[in-house]
Amino acid sequence: MGVKGKKPAAGDLVSLELESLNYSDQAVGRLDGFVVFVSGGVPGDKVLVRIEDVKKNYAVAEIADIVEASPIRCNPPCVHFTEGCGGCQWQQIEYKHQVYWKREILIQALNRIGKQDNIPEIKINTQESPTGYRNKLRVFSANSSRKFGLKTLGTHHVVPINKCLVSSEKINSLSPLFRGEVLSRIGSLNEISIRNSSVSNKLMLLCNYGVENLDDHVAELSRLQEVSSVYYRVDSQVIHAYGDTNLIESVNGLDYYIGPRSFFQVNKNGLKQMIRVVKEMAGYSNKIILDAHSGVGTFALQLADRGKTIWGTDISREAVCLASINADMNGIKNTRFRQGTAEYILQKDLNGHKIDLVILDPPRKGCSKRDLKALIEAKPRRIIYISCNPTTLSRDINKLTQNYYKLSKLALIDMFPMTYHLETIALLCLQ
Repeated sequence: MGVKGKKPAAGDLVSLELESLNYSDQAVGRLDGFVVFVSGGVPGDKVLVRIEDVKKNYAVAEIADIVEASPIRCNPPCVHFTEGCGGCQWQQIEYKHQVYWKREILIQALNRIGKQDNIPEIKINTQESPTGYRNKLRVFSANSSRKFGLKTLGTHHVVPINKCLVSSEKINSLSPLFRGEVLSRIGSLNEISIRNSSVSNKLMLLCNYGVENLDDHVAELSRLQEVSSVYYRVDSQVIHAYGDTNLIESVNGLDYYIGPRSFFQVNKNGLKQMIRVVKEMAGYSNKIILDAHSGVGTFALQLADRGKTIWGTDISREAVCLASINADMNGIKNTRFRQGTAEYILQKDLNGHKIDLVILDPPRKGCSKRDLKALIEAKPRRIIYISCNPTTLSRDINKLTQNYYKLSKLALIDMFPMTYHLETIALLCLQ
């Protein structure tokens, strides 16, 4: 992590010029060669920082004073960002430079973790606007009050909000709820997930709640005109309390039913960009396609014209049921959905079959070792790996390129402006 210099001590005030960003809210500087991570920093900043913690190979610091601001530093557009809201981490960086540094972070991860020396050209897909893109938001009760907000990064402290700059107008129509003007009492309600459909322009709420006064909460939330359905998570169960059972979303002419626990991309325009890239990488000459983390059928249904048979698998029973319903609703006949892991379907349903294409879209932790092992044994002709985490993506690409595959194409989708998060699509081809 850089040349070791003289270690600072916790509490020290030191001057730094910040050089780069890492995959977090931190900028990177060096004190006599010793790496210092600085929360809220911007490359090019000259800062006075206070050392908060010192480890063997690096220190963590907070900005005490910005001596000379970086040319790419800007005023954060949201007041809640300066209050400590952790929903966004990069509002202090001009948008075009956010995208530049995401590309650099991806390259560094592929070099350092993925052991990739010859990285293909990265095709960048940006958003027209870095705000108003989220169709899902999770808010938390603020200090057991009736107000809601978002947590400060890395803590349980909740910053109350009036609106969320990166969320849709429809989600922000719930500002009275955020401000504590809707619920007469909070009870044990500590979290609400809000999902917005661009088709119906309605909202689904999933509330984390105990068992007391449930009817009172349902009555108050259901009076909100924008809310079409209310669910409660009580212990390990999800209870439908009011309204429609699902939301419906439409992407590229296909309709999708989405449930309260369904995974669906939070940026619809970004999702369209992802689908376009995936379809370009997929091509048409496919007999068997496996969507190994198929969810409600998001990619499997979009690829129905790119293969003879499209298989989809997911560990969520609810997601698999909705994927099958979504296929029927759209008149798609060549998809087959199964509950289970990628390993299971590769070793059972598709054992002995020649697979042309596998779509991987795992959670942030990346693919399981068992799934990767089964995939390498199956030797599909091509793999399209979709990832929201460049670290685990690079780890898995390293494994795949050690076993028959070559990294052929890369695309970066800026799904999450104002944050350090990014979406990557990688094409790997069997050598």
